[in-house]
Amino acid sequence: MKAKPHPEQGFRSCLGNIGLAKSYGVTRLEAASRRGNDIGATSYGSIASILDDWGLSPVTLDQARDLLEIIDDRHGRSSTIVTSQLAIDHWRKLIPNPTIADAILDRLVHNAHRLVLNGESIRKNEAKGA
Repeated sequence: MKAKPHPEQGFRSCLGNIGLAKSYGVTRLEAASRRGNDIGATSYGSIASILDDWGLSPVTLDQARDLLEIIDDRHGRSSTIVTSQLAIDHWRKLIPNPTIADAILDRLVHNAHRLVLNGESIRKNEAKGA
């Protein structure tokens, strides 16, 4: 809130982030917020664009619709960062409606810059060093 020139802007950002908790759940919002803090992207729009560890569990139909709306709003206008341990080929299985799954994947994958990492988990390596 301190970064905003007017207190009401900070308040609105906070309300927006609370709304994200309703859509994605507190755990996913906290993970996205941590990721945003790490890269200096702390606005509502930035947090909404970060989906951390996509694919750890299937999404509900309502969550899929919300995700499509967010991705559709951002498509062609803003960047969206998605991290996942699951190969893209398996993402369709996570979304209960095939039409919504196709729409989401089309918008995400069409002009994507994909980084595929191989090797040991960073967390695993850090645990060995501790």
